Amino acid sequence: MKLKNAAILIIRGIMVGGLIGGLSALVSWHDVASGVIGGSVTGAVLLTWAGLGGNIAELRNKRN
Repeated sequence: MKLKNAAILIIRGIMVGGLIGGLSALVSWHDVASGVIGGSVTGAVLLTWAGLGGNIAELRNKRN
């Protein structure tokens, strides 16, 4: 995975995860800042993990 692609995945994860975490915290009457931070971290980790998994699968297919 190129560094640029990884950075894009992390930024998308932060934005989407922060939005979802903030909205869910707002709906459930919890601390919105904590929801945004937790959602951002979770989103960044999940999207980066998914991106790495896709690249590993591509490398395996190229070998075969």
